[in-house]
Amino acid sequence: MASLLRWARTARLVEEEHYDGFKMGLYNPVNVGDIFASKYQVVGKLGCGVTSPSTVWLARDLQ
Repeated sequence: MASLLRWARTARLVEEEHYDGFKMGLYNPVNVGDIFASKYQVVGKLGCGVTSPSTVWLARDLQ
């Protein structure tokens, strides 16, 4: 886990994804630094789907 956090802290360009099938309310936009449930802070993007509009994010447990 520590190596993933080091990886996420380095300056990296993240390619923005565009999905033609986007519908408001079906997807949740996520940005580095966002905090969810007052517990998890997004620290980096790990990857995205090739055939589907999925994205995997690395988050740190703040508690």
